[in-house]
Amino acid sequence: MNSSDKYPFEETSLKIIESLIDMQKDLVFVYHDNEPILFNKASRNFFGLESLEQFAREYGTLENRFMPHDFYFHAGKIENQQTWREAIKSLDEADRIVSMLNHKIKPHAFSVTVENPLDGYELVFFHDITTDLIKRIMTENKTNLDPDTGAYNRNYFEHISPRLISAATFNEKLLGICLIELASDETSLVQSVSQTIKDNIRHDDMLVRWNKKSFMVIFLVGSPEHAQLVGRKIVNNLNLSQPVQTSMSVQGDEDNIQTIIQRCENALRETNDTFSIV
Repeated sequence: MNSSDKYPFEETSLKIIESLIDMQKDLVFVYHDNEPILFNKASRNFFGLESLEQFAREYGTLENRFMPHDFYFHAGKIENQQTWREAIKSLDEADRIVSMLNHKIKPHAFSVTVENPLDGYELVFFHDITTDLIKRIMTENKTNLDPDTGAYNRNYFEHISPRLISAATFNEKLLGICLIELASDETSLVQSVSQTIKDNIRHDDMLVRWNKKSFMVIFLVGSPEHAQLVGRKIVNNLNLSQPVQTSMSVQGDEDNIQTIIQRCENALRETNDTFSIV
């Protein structure tokens, strides 16, 4: 059974509620008078547990599972006399994010929604945004965009760049960078190349107008081999329309953002290769 022993529901109502929340892909917890009374199939699969009793024995309260990282909401951000649901609801919606480890010790990031359908009841939904993490860091804002191409501008990138290595490390990924240099800064060429890049990168990748005739693509990957595939796809599609010179590098153990970018810039100066990996 995936609910507590003290049900504030009739048996039939309980089965209907359990069936409904089990259909949800999000992790769902139901609270009554500040105590968890139900959690759904997605939650059981995520934590590798079959009942709230098991959960309490293994972890104590749910907020104990929130990883204490500055990017996210966690128990250390709860004020005195607040429940964690009250504390997270007091934040702006964009900041209502937690991270938890699944039963395989893999971190996931979740946006959190708390609903109060009846007095004394709370429904908490955890929507997995792990794959959208970089997009959430790089919140869309027109002042952050290059007016000619719609790519992020360099000032914005430099503002958020200290967070990117940390985000990559926290999510067990590697940060990759492709630096793309055009033959000229003629407006129609720059716009054409920008659109081609946008059409051939993933939803979570970041395109930056680095200077008048260069772009930078920032992306997260699971391995250097995966990074090479990402880089080659960009180069192959660009060279079908306009010749460009591209260098790519992947985060090493001691790298910061500046180190990775410097390797790419050095490669463009030191070689005439269409695509170099450094």
